[in-house]
Amino acid sequence: MAINRTSLSRTVDAVSAALFEGRKLAATERSHVAQWIAARQGLAGAYAGTFAGFPSERSRGIVLFTGERIASASARHILGEEASRALRLLRVRDRSVTRALDAADGGLMRCLTRSIDGNSGGRTA
Repeated sequence: MAINRTSLSRTVDAVSAALFEGRKLAATERSHVAQWIAARQGLAGAYAGTFAGFPSERSRGIVLFTGERIASASARHILGEEASRALRLLRVRDRSVTRALDAADGGLMRCLTRSIDGNSGGRTA
């Protein structure tokens, strides 16, 4: 599986396609791809500290593995979550990958907490 050096979404889709098709990925290949995706964590344009697409993906949108084209702010959110999902499916034990996932999870949890607090007037159930 080749990393698309100009597209996080295409790289994530390549991971999804390989796993969907049941292709076995060598440990070194999984590690290389996971580290590349993890390096996108928290860069400019990342939603809530997840994984940033490239400027062209932010300006033109992305096409999801399922074929839907999205070009709004939701594209950043979905791409961040899909990158997190791909990293989990790659099952790479690497400190940089784990740190990136933990940071992305933390960012998403902060957004959820703000959303819950905002929708409940600050009350917790």
